[in-house]
Amino acid sequence: MIVSRRYSLHALLCVALLAGAVLTGCSVGDPNINEAESALEDGNYEAALESVERALDEDPENAQAYLTRAQIFEQQATEVDDPEERVRLYEEVAEAREEALAINPDLEEDIQGTRQFSYIDLMQKGADGFNEAQEEGDEELFRETASYFASAGLIFPDSSAAHTNEAFALLNAGDREEVMPVLERAVETAQDTVDADLYSILSSLYLQFDREEDALPLLDEAVDFYPDNQELQELRLNAFTATGETERALEAYREQVERNPDDPTFRYNYGSLLLNDEQHAEAAEQLERASELDPENGDIFFNLGAAYVNQAADIDEEMSSLENELREEEREPTDEEESQLEEWSSERQALIEQSIPPFEQAYELLDESDESYGVVCRELYRSYVLVERTDEAAEIESCFDNIDEEQPEMNQSQQQEQPNGQ
Repeated sequence: MIVSRRYSLHALLCVALLAGAVLTGCSVGDPNINEAESALEDGNYEAALESVERALDEDPENAQAYLTRAQIFEQQATEVDDPEERVRLYEEVAEAREEALAINPDLEEDIQGTRQFSYIDLMQKGADGFNEAQEEGDEELFRETASYFASAGLIFPDSSAAHTNEAFALLNAGDREEVMPVLERAVETAQDTVDADLYSILSSLYLQFDREEDALPLLDEAVDFYPDNQELQELRLNAFTATGETERALEAYREQVERNPDDPTFRYNYGSLLLNDEQHAEAAEQLERASELDPENGDIFFNLGAAYVNQAADIDEEMSSLENELREEEREPTDEEESQLEEWSSERQALIEQSIPPFEQAYELLDESDESYGVVCRELYRSYVLVERTDEAAEIESCFDNIDEEQPEMNQSQQQEQPNGQ
């Protein structure tokens, strides 16, 4: 999940600034275009556009008319203060240039030069605004800044830098849901390899807004590029879990543990998945190793204790099943059945005893302010009571008395609170 933080600008593309990159008119003999250019010089945009429309009515294939239209809209865009209007005008600019190019492909070089000039100007204005917004902590200024980058992205739709910087401006403005399409464009237009942070931020947002079905294929792609990126692996685990693809998740983390046997997080995530899948003995094995690799992590110790308690609960179910059978048949257990019950009882108690050290470790490691603290206290208290360690239970009884039974359970996976945004 993404929490509040500041995102820095993506590196600006270095595009050579072309001298005299503004298109000059080739309007000799076309009075409508001459009138449009004259009106544009006077700042009379309405009259200029009317002249352009007359030129196009007379000749729909007039490429120069479209170029003049683009110039009119762009000059208007440089003067507006409304961010949405700025973006709308640059949409008109981009569309007019595309129309001109479709009519006359030989204009490609001139139009490209003009695009570069516009792009650099917009990216620089965006960078200046971004820096000012960071200094002032102004969300509205971040939104205005985003409009410059959005406009640059309209000028050069394949510019991943423009889309990325627009996304970071919107994130700093707090516009989480609105930023997803922008991040999608940034990922799609990345020329070589998508930056790991883009994968992380976009997939985190997908998960935050219940779009797990979109998150999973993105994260499959991400971990192919960055197989050792722990954060992406953990996000993928969350996506697997949210979509109910437990078997795929187990297989993915089994592979990660085999590839990185000394990574405590992979062990922890794998063990937690096994725990949720009720493979309690296997879970305990993974979590025991994770606790050895990361002895300061209270969550690992809690889940390890839970794995032992759940194994005890599994045995308790076996005992209850046999005892119910005996009651239904109204008979005493056979010697073999009696021996089995005694063995199960001994194993159950041993497992509960085994749960106490990791619960105690979790209790020591977690702070009282931690939302999981009460859950740990409750389970440790219960284990003490079940093995009749009453003095120790009494020592933490005050903690247990203050527990809200509605407190959330421990997190399944160790997940970074924020992506490493650029």
